[in-house]
Amino acid sequence: MKRIPTALALFVCCFAARADEADYRIAQAEEELELLTRVAQTVTNELERANWDRRVELARKSLAHAKRLVALEQKQQNFASSREMGVHEELQRAVAAVETDTDNPKRRISEQNGRIRDLKNRRAELERVIQAGTGDRTYAERVQLDGRIRNIDAEILANMLARDADDLGVRLAIEAQRIDNMRRSVDITARITIRMLFQKKEAIELAKRNIEEFKLQREKLQAHANETATALSLARERFAQLDEEIKLLGDQLQLERPGSILKRIWKPDSPQVKRLREMQERAKSEKTLLAARIKHLEAQNRAQIRQMELIDQGIELFHGEREFTIHELSVARGRYLRYIATPFAIVLILMLIYKAVSHIVLPRIFKQDNLFVARRLGTYTLMLVIALVLTISFFEDLKAIATVMGIVGAAIVIALQDLCSAFAGWFVIVSSGKLKVGDRVEIDGHRGDVIDIQILRTVLLELNNWLEVDEPTDRTIVIPNNFVFKSHVFNYSNVHPYVWGKVDIILTFESDPVAAKELFTKILEEETKEEFEKAQEAGPMMEERYGKRRTEYKPKIHTVVADSGVVFSLHYVTHYTRFADTRDRIMERCAREFHLREDLQFAYPTERHIPTPEGGTLRVQSS
Repeated sequence: MKRIPTALALFVCCFAARADEADYRIAQAEEELELLTRVAQTVTNELERANWDRRVELARKSLAHAKRLVALEQKQQNFASSREMGVHEELQRAVAAVETDTDNPKRRISEQNGRIRDLKNRRAELERVIQAGTGDRTYAERVQLDGRIRNIDAEILANMLARDADDLGVRLAIEAQRIDNMRRSVDITARITIRMLFQKKEAIELAKRNIEEFKLQREKLQAHANETATALSLARERFAQLDEEIKLLGDQLQLERPGSILKRIWKPDSPQVKRLREMQERAKSEKTLLAARIKHLEAQNRAQIRQMELIDQGIELFHGEREFTIHELSVARGRYLRYIATPFAIVLILMLIYKAVSHIVLPRIFKQDNLFVARRLGTYTLMLVIALVLTISFFEDLKAIATVMGIVGAAIVIALQDLCSAFAGWFVIVSSGKLKVGDRVEIDGHRGDVIDIQILRTVLLELNNWLEVDEPTDRTIVIPNNFVFKSHVFNYSNVHPYVWGKVDIILTFESDPVAAKELFTKILEEETKEEFEKAQEAGPMMEERYGKRRTEYKPKIHTVVADSGVVFSLHYVTHYTRFADTRDRIMERCAREFHLREDLQFAYPTERHIPTPEGGTLRVQSS
């Protein structure tokens, strides 16, 4: 709730008090003007009439001046009543209303604690006395002791309430000092962070909780204060009754004075006189105890009232802090939104620039697979730059949560270790350059062409499989990127695209092996001449990259005797994308050449039976 400043409040009160006076002053001026006007009209002497006309004119000016003065005062009053106190002034006033001295309250608290200990010891001693001689005391003595215990309890409670009031005063002094330091330390040029916004939000919630706590405490204290006030009122009534009772008993005893007509009936030592004296002594004793109890109840009431006053100060103090912090939070949010507009504008500009580069510049530089790879790397680069911009812009917030992020990051790595290892694998793949889009690879027995390398997975276009030739099956294989850490990767095109191939041809035992080898050498030289030349040119690349001795690229033929014939292994070089075409071309050429020659025959599975007749002559039969 907004409040009018003290000076302006006094100003308003002054104007309110003077409102009737202003009206009276105007009315008096009007009456005086009217009277002077009537008198001037009755004057016939020219000289006197001019004098009275002058008086009328002065009265008219006085009336106008009074009206202008009242109007000005009314404007000032309206201004004073309409002006609201700012949150800074309101908080400053609330802080100034709190007593900041803590030394005296702390000293009083220590003294009160000492008195409370002494009173508790006295009470314990009285209880021991009562327990020790319960059967030996009269009713009046027992009442006296019980009254003394009740008075000690009331005094203990009064001291405890006073101590609580001083405790509350110390707390308010500390809170006022903290809030005042907070108010003075506000830096309008400080860099706004998310952490700062959350701290202000937490401060608002804390102030709200303090207000609710103080309000609840005040309700309870008000109920106790009402009970104390009721007890105090009853005690005072009882005190007045005891005064009247003592006076009445004194009057009755006065009847025993010499010359009293009742003296013949009641003697000074008669039971009736003794009873009256005992009643009077009991009443006086009760009055003495009750007077002390009233004193303690009054001290309790004062302490409770003081506590409620301090609680009201605390509510006002925390209310001022809450309003001040809400205002500061609103200002900080506005500044923060203006601050974050810059990095987000930079991010938007970067995205627009990348969009233009991706659709206008890159297509003119790269084609097909290279364009796809360039766009993908551009996207990752854009993400990295955006992350860098955001990190620089929100460094303070990230630094504030670095510890938490470290713990959370460790937990995430453990829980999502496959994802983390896949991301690490992507980093290794991209940074090493040993695997890129367009390469033909074999991973865990799966052969295919790399068509995409994502952050968590690599996508292959499957080859071979049931086709049994290196042709696409049009199926894709998705492999997590952590394969680089735990699988064997065969790359057909890592350094240069030429790989060795082999064709096995089986000839019968009757075929001429020398002629067959010459024919196969001729076929390889003619059919793969271009491939061997290009492979020879690309050979130094392997030596330059890995230091491997240069491979000699020329046709190679190896021979092995098998069960059904002689196996000739033809080794050739071809581009990895034309592996099947080169093999088919070689096989077709061999088939044409064998068709023209009778000394060379393809072998097929056969069985040979060699009988051993009794005559000893060997005859071979083929079937």
